[in-house]
Amino acid sequence: MKLFYNAHFWINGAFDDTVKGVLTKDGKIADILWSDLNAYSNVEHIDLMGCFMFPGFIDTHTHSFEGGLYSLMIDLNEATCIRDVLDMI
Repeated sequence: MKLFYNAHFWINGAFDDTVKGVLTKDGKIADILWSDLNAYSNVEHIDLMGCFMFPGFIDTHTHSFEGGLYSLMIDLNEATCIRDVLDMI
């Protein structure tokens, strides 16, 4: 298990300054800690040195907005001239 501490933790849609640490087990969140971290002396402590932690994000790189726009666009693969394009519109 790992205990991440000394960070700005993003919890429930906002940074929560009352969170003291996040405990993980096998790469998944096991607990969010609001109290003394000394009770967890038997786990690996990882000091994030004031960085930002966004628990739960697995892959935040998406193109969902652009993908949605593309699904609304006209497929011009069959167009061979401007008249074809105008007819499709």
